[in-house]
Amino acid sequence: RDATRRLLADEVEHARFGFSYLDVMAPWLDAHPDVRPSLGRYLRRAFKTFEQAYAGHGARVRRTDDERALGLPDPERLLVVFDQTMRGAIIPALEQRGIAAIEAWNTRG
Repeated sequence: RDATRRLLADEVEHARFGFSYLDVMAPWLDAHPDVRPSLGRYLRRAFKTFEQAYAGHGARVRRTDDERALGLPDPERLLVVFDQTMRGAIIPALEQRGIAAIEAWNTRG
């Protein structure tokens, strides 16, 4: 469990870095108004790819005792957690930075 929590904490740091990068690049993005819409278009494909990767983990419904002992999440919960994370954290943070993440999420695929 501790290792899984550390890995997840590392992923949070990656997200923070990405949002900080967008913040630092905001003046450049403002000077190049075609880039933010391009990022939104890219996100459609990226969101779908990430979602499919998580959905693939749900193919085997039950975790082994060893997997549970490691703290691996239940496969059926992965998509729920993914969806909640995207809607509750990632998408709003991207929207705050002027990237059309809601539209990208709603039109992914």
